[in-house]
Amino acid sequence: LAGAEYTIDTPPWDPDARPRLVLATDGSFNSPTEALTAGIKTSGLAPGRHIVYVRARDAGGTWGPVSAAFLNVNAAPPNPVAEAEPNDTPGAPQVIAAVPAEISGSAGAPGDADHYRVRIAAGRTLTATLTPGPTLDVNLAVLNTQGVVISSSSRGPGQADVVKHVNSSAFDITVILRVNHVAGPTGTAGAYMLKLAL
Repeated sequence: LAGAEYTIDTPPWDPDARPRLVLATDGSFNSPTEALTAGIKTSGLAPGRHIVYVRARDAGGTWGPVSAAFLNVNAAPPNPVAEAEPNDTPGAPQVIAAVPAEISGSAGAPGDADHYRVRIAAGRTLTATLTPGPTLDVNLAVLNTQGVVISSSSRGPGQADVVKHVNSSAFDITVILRVNHVAGPTGTAGAYMLKLAL
């Protein structure tokens, strides 16, 4: 054997395949059979099932048969975040550094709003789910960095609000999530959970 490679989700004969290097375990391709080793970075892969294709090449440059195996990538556990004041305006939001996240917050007086800044990578969709206590009425909105509402949800007391925002651009973007207290209890009795997923 003289070399080996693997591809993920795209067979190696496909023109869109992106081959990655597989190494001989002993450090050298120098025998008719070799034990192989490779590391697979999963941080860029979506959660779920993927197919890994592996093939080896002989000294004459001929590729052997392709073997395949499933690779299951688990979703990252949510990052627990506690609301931190002051976050009352779009100009001074609380920064959420990692998504997925579960933000534990509490409503102030009716009319109060909590703001959270989130980065959305190019081509990704942010899903925000706001779950209030049974008698709390809070609304959820996505704002651009100029404070203009892009999308929103305003269901009644105790009902979850869900908004999605697709970043269809080729660049990362930043949005502001606003949780607005409409009515109901305040403080610990006015607790809510804001879950973020990409």
